[in-house]
Amino acid sequence: MKKYLDVLKSSRLFNGVSEDEIPLMLGCLDYRVVEYRRGEYVFRHGDRVRDIAVLVCGELHIQRDDFWGNRTIIERIAVGDVFGEANVSSDGSLLPNDVCATCDSTVVLLDAEKVLSVCSSACRFHSLVVRNLFHIVSDKNRSLVRKMGYISRRTTRDKLDAEVLE
Repeated sequence: MKKYLDVLKSSRLFNGVSEDEIPLMLGCLDYRVVEYRRGEYVFRHGDRVRDIAVLVCGELHIQRDDFWGNRTIIERIAVGDVFGEANVSSDGSLLPNDVCATCDSTVVLLDAEKVLSVCSSACRFHSLVVRNLFHIVSDKNRSLVRKMGYISRRTTRDKLDAEVLE
């Protein structure tokens, strides 16, 4: 785990958490380090997501294949990025996309249930991680709203003008 401390420290999820606190926090959050080979899936369409993930090595794509086999890459996940948080759901919702390794990759998985509930020791870093997670979700939501604004324009010219004006 020590070789990934620099990546975790620079991740937005651990903003404000000291390098000394990260190993303690990871133990509290029931972390797992999982390696994926190129082409392997971290999450599959239809999965129930129970973990919040941080990519610590490699690159992943969030993608969707349609009925005819056409693949759309929705997002590229880079080292240090957090993913899966928007799909953790208490109602058992299923994942609408795949998350696939584009090269050999390593992911730190954190039990979402433990991240979202305060531990018995009420540690300072736990509340920081929850706050950081809220900011990450909020920023991603704003980005999606902006994209929907572009897509909802009636003509291609309107869509191009909207992007230039912002």
